[in-house]
Amino acid sequence: MLSAINSQQTFLGVVPIRVFIDGMETFDEKLIKSSCHKLSNILTSPQKYPEFAKKYAEYDSQYKLINYKKGKPSDFFRCIFDRRGKFFVSGKQAEILKEKGKAVGFEKKICKEKGVLNSFDLIVAQKKYWKSISDILSSLKLRLTDKNKNAIILNINMKSNGKLGLTTFKMQPEDITFTTLQ
Repeated sequence: MLSAINSQQTFLGVVPIRVFIDGMETFDEKLIKSSCHKLSNILTSPQKYPEFAKKYAEYDSQYKLINYKKGKPSDFFRCIFDRRGKFFVSGKQAEILKEKGKAVGFEKKICKEKGVLNSFDLIVAQKKYWKSISDILSSLKLRLTDKNKNAIILNINMKSNGKLGLTTFKMQPEDITFTTLQ
């Protein structure tokens, strides 16, 4: 739990994202998740890329520029996809999704041990997980906003090594920006 790690930490929550690689937007779920994971690592170890952490802190006033050694980036940040789009989820909301996801994983493990693909308990756990996602993404008061209370989008800009389509393809964070949602 976040309170066990840092009782002062309560992030605001949810921001839609767009990911750009070498200046072009990507819609590939795998690349977007990888970019979010890299950003999560940066935000939990801000000494590596302090400019990213400072920019993020401008919009999420509850985010602190500290090193989160007592947890994994997924304890604090999540990348969520649903019919409404792609979202970067932080803080308490990420904690809720982690706990619901653990329940799904536990039920899948039991199904695997029993040699079945599905169970009533697994379906209930999955429905609770997706209900939590829906509730979090539907709540506009959890969304990050600019100083004028306008909804914003987090743009994650990545730089590739140029080896597009090869197994040696890699990308590194270049910048993050926030734009007003139109």
